[in-house]
Amino acid sequence: ADLLALMARERATHLLCYVGFARALCGHPGAVAAFAGLRALQIYGDVIGGADVATLRGVLPATAEIHAMYGATEFNMVAGAVVPAATDRTIARLPLGRPYPGTEIWLRAAGEPAGAAPEGELYMGGPRVTVGYWRDAAATRARMVPHPDDPARALFATGDLVRLRPDGMLD
Repeated sequence: ADLLALMARERATHLLCYVGFARALCGHPGAVAAFAGLRALQIYGDVIGGADVATLRGVLPATAEIHAMYGATEFNMVAGAVVPAATDRTIARLPLGRPYPGTEIWLRAAGEPAGAAPEGELYMGGPRVTVGYWRDAAATRARMVPHPDDPARALFATGDLVRLRPDGMLD
């Protein structure tokens, strides 16, 4: 309630939060007033389903965008999608989005090397990927694998199963 009152009083234009927190805020009676000035809601941390979009659209201004963000602690934000205000409320779930510039995306089908498979486990590379886990060589070996094009660099194995859509978005 205090956060919503602050947002309404200060006429907040942007909010970045975990999707579960956004769900909780939407259920509060003060949500519509608090969100009245929002131009963008950036959410992350879980699958954003069609019910979430419908709930958010019920309290957001008609012109507000939803920014779906995907990332991991080991790599920060990897991909994102902007959901325009006119998005169909019957969408089943939002895609993870397109990879951000400088992010390498590799997909690995079961039993295959990391490559350009249309679906599989998501591996991430690029200058922002961590070099490993502090004082945990076993976890580093398990999650940081040699880059297929340059064994001196690493890819981070996220453990997430994704598919690459024809439009370049990740699901």
